[in-house]
Amino acid sequence: MRLIFKLCILALAGFLLLPLSAPSMTAGGPDSSHVPAAVTETVADLSRFCVRQPDARTALQSAGAVARDLAGIAYRYLDSQYGTAKQNKEPSVTEAAAR
Repeated sequence: MRLIFKLCILALAGFLLLPLSAPSMTAGGPDSSHVPAAVTETVADLSRFCVRQPDARTALQSAGAVARDLAGIAYRYLDSQYGTAKQNKEPSVTEAAAR
């Protein structure tokens, strides 16, 4: 959890610094007429990624499986903490202390 928090902080810092280092659009930067071609090339490149890197497919599949498992764990935890009393099988901490 700490690693995810650190990665989020680093990503936020990167996004904050990105506009400072990007070239100015008014100083001869790219114009909007090149955007559709760039998007088309990017989509075509991403669609060929798994063909170029067969090992990446298995890595992405295992990362997806881990992410799905972690999402399930997080869902069950949040449901046990914030779910309604009828759905919880265990009493909450305050209910257990009152007994």
